Amino acid sequence: PGEAMSAADTHPAAPLPQPDDLTRQRLLRAALAYAARFGFALFPLFEPAGTVCSCPRGATCNSPAKHPRAKGGRQQATVDPERLRDAWTRWPHANIGMAVGESDVIVLDVDPTQGGNESLAALLATVGQPPLPHTALATTGGGGMHYLFRRPPGLGRVRGQLLARGLEVKADGAYIVLG
Repeated sequence: PGEAMSAADTHPAAPLPQPDDLTRQRLLRAALAYAARFGFALFPLFEPAGTVCSCPRGATCNSPAKHPRAKGGRQQATVDPERLRDAWTRWPHANIGMAVGESDVIVLDVDPTQGGNESLAALLATVGQPPLPHTALATTGGGGMHYLFRRPPGLGRVRGQLLARGLEVKADGAYIVLG
């Protein structure tokens, strides 16, 4: 460990991956891991192209890098590794979208730019509850947080709703960006 590689340690037929290849591999590996480990139903989203969306609307897109690449979008979400490989082979830089309801997850979306941190603190103080339980977290592109909770068994359809300024429940019919 810690020793430098010599020329004898490398093989000319197996070059080191380039940054672009690493990004592609990272996104595909992440999608496969989310599906296998957590059962998240996933689908490809457009990705950023510099400071704009990679979709045909580019700079005029009102939801940059957050909307589905494929026709059917969220309805095409899957946990099937072959379908995920196909999607990320076709669109290797695609952001990863997770269909919330199809993944048996309920998300608490805290948007600090809209007062979400203050709303969450006020809500917890009002109900006299301690901080939220330990759960999976995903950072949003806007600096917020998605708290992911497993849907309790037997719980029927859950409709998303705005709880307070910057504090929203996302559930059946919604999706979030994982990466």
